Amino acid sequence: MKPEDFEKGEEALAKYGDELLDELLERDYDKGGRAVLILGPQGSGKTTALFQLALMARRMGDTVVIAGRYPQEQIHKIPNWEKRVVMYHYQNDEFHIWRVKHGVSEEITSKLEVKTYKNARDFIRKLDREKLNVVYPPVWYPTPKILVREVKRRYIVNPKVPKYMGPSAFWYEFFLEAIFRKDDSWITIALDEADDYFGVTGAGFEYWLLRLSKDVVKDFRKSRTNLYAAVHNLSDMNWQVNRKFMTFILLRGARVPAGTVVYPMVPLKLEVGEAIIISGRFGLIKIKPLLKPNYSLFVELESKEEPLCEENTKRSNQNIKEEILRLMEERGPYEALIKLNELKRSKMISTSHYHRLKNLILPLL
Repeated sequence: MKPEDFEKGEEALAKYGDELLDELLERDYDKGGRAVLILGPQGSGKTTALFQLALMARRMGDTVVIAGRYPQEQIHKIPNWEKRVVMYHYQNDEFHIWRVKHGVSEEITSKLEVKTYKNARDFIRKLDREKLNVVYPPVWYPTPKILVREVKRRYIVNPKVPKYMGPSAFWYEFFLEAIFRKDDSWITIALDEADDYFGVTGAGFEYWLLRLSKDVVKDFRKSRTNLYAAVHNLSDMNWQVNRKFMTFILLRGARVPAGTVVYPMVPLKLEVGEAIIISGRFGLIKIKPLLKPNYSLFVELESKEEPLCEENTKRSNQNIKEEILRLMEERGPYEALIKLNELKRSKMISTSHYHRLKNLILPLL
């Protein structure tokens, strides 16, 4: 498909797009769950597309899980979100959510439905089938036994396992519990910034978890679990996981995945609210806009206790500075500030070093 074909056959492409979207929303027990990757540069509408797919899944009767984002949340772009959303956080974390408008902040945590969980299985047991379940992973989390067991069983290795891990441990535990659950319902998982969950590289036990993620995404199909994920570029994610996505949604300016029949320049022809869907064949779909609220949501998430093993918290100031500077260069100052705040919440950086690095970032925002 070349750019000139796009202009000539837009009506036919829209027909194919509708058919592919209908296939995506089929709940066929033989075909099972679908893995869908939304691609596009910053500001192209990835979050909008992700939330719209999640809303479609909810209307199909799925239990929908959305990964919460902090410090700045986007869930308030969904109409009537306060009544349609349940928020979850780890029982050992402090959780606060603020509405900020015209420089005035108001804590609204008590006005929302907020639940705690002690582990991934407990979270699944508490899921609300009628609402959107927005979950915030733990700041620090004891390494789940199910992760160790599955890594040893699948890869015949005996890796060194840290006592405590960051948010990724909860997500991998949740993925496995979703696969092993003993019911025939459908679950849809929506992950924004998917490279936070399936990074390009990992070291130590994290490496084996990335290996595990490949098999997990593959097993979603048999467990009636849909994975909808959004990322800037395919190269931002681990290559082993990339190969398990069979459906792509390309927004304006997206890089076309190699091996597809769509010409690389086609996404540049898209208007805001349009997307190319690829699943064997391809078509054009429309993505409805979400609300544009006149306020922002900010989430505060902080661990109530220090991790018990110090090796997880010891990171040199120089290493942290290099990591933040590299993130600023690759992803921009806003992403670097998010990472810096995560390090502060996790108590992996001193207050003085935090403020020094923050002062480097703020002038660039």
